[in-house]
Amino acid sequence: MKQRALFLCTDNACLSPMAAALVNHDLGDRLEAFSAGLTPQKLDPHAVTVMTELGIDISEQRPTPLNNYDREPFAFVIALSDKANEQCPLYFGGVPRHAMSFTVPDLAKGDEKEILAAYRTLRDALRQQLGDFFRQQMAQP
Repeated sequence: MKQRALFLCTDNACLSPMAAALVNHDLGDRLEAFSAGLTPQKLDPHAVTVMTELGIDISEQRPTPLNNYDREPFAFVIALSDKANEQCPLYFGGVPRHAMSFTVPDLAKGDEKEILAAYRTLRDALRQQLGDFFRQQMAQP
């Protein structure tokens, strides 16, 4: 049976949809990942673009409020930004919440090429850090 992971961010527009999609793509044989936000907003089009470059389509994801997952069982709950970690309620049935600190490059300056480069950097950092985290967590007895 697959373990379940919930990724939290403030808007559920970039960080958590990217994280869930990367984990489902890279570790989907062992994990099923979901994403939610504290105040869900429209999906970030730059996030869609850089994920599509990897062959991962997140364009159909819809912003999901955190309360949609009330009383759902998760092996992992991960806040992906400092703000989400500070504002997230502690009600996940004793599952420890992990905190990682990523910053959405939505205020990146420059032309489209430079902005997309910032999103690619975020995507690649998410992929690396989440992969390392789950490989370590799932290797423990």
